[in-house]
Amino acid sequence: MRKADVIFFIILIVISVFIYKNTQITNQIDREGIHTVGYIYDASWFDTKFYNYRYYVNHKKYEATIAPDILTIEHSKIKKYYLVKYLKNNPEKHILYLKYPLYGKLKIKKFKEDQILSHKLKIKKVVKKAKEKIYN
Repeated sequence: MRKADVIFFIILIVISVFIYKNTQITNQIDREGIHTVGYIYDASWFDTKFYNYRYYVNHKKYEATIAPDILTIEHSKIKKYYLVKYLKNNPEKHILYLKYPLYGKLKIKKFKEDQILSHKLKIKKVVKKAKEKIYN
């Protein structure tokens, strides 16, 4: 076997393993996932096109990016709320359903409440660390 054939075979195996693992995680999210609300707040317009979004789980903020289905950014998707499904034991493993924008005051209100609580919890942590430094 030539060296180029060996390298090609190794790359093929690595890609296959990656696709297999990604499919397993997606299937697990589909079966066991919990729903929350995500918000696309911005987009990347440079070489790679991505939507930037955030979602909250137990008042903790998570931020991620997602590539659009087509290679162009649709302005109409920015500043909108979408369904997110995540794994309970690992909220960083999630899916944002870009095709399903959410409407309705209750879902959006929940997202905004989580956003405020997340910010308050972050402030509490900073104050607690500052107090520990002062008194220790």
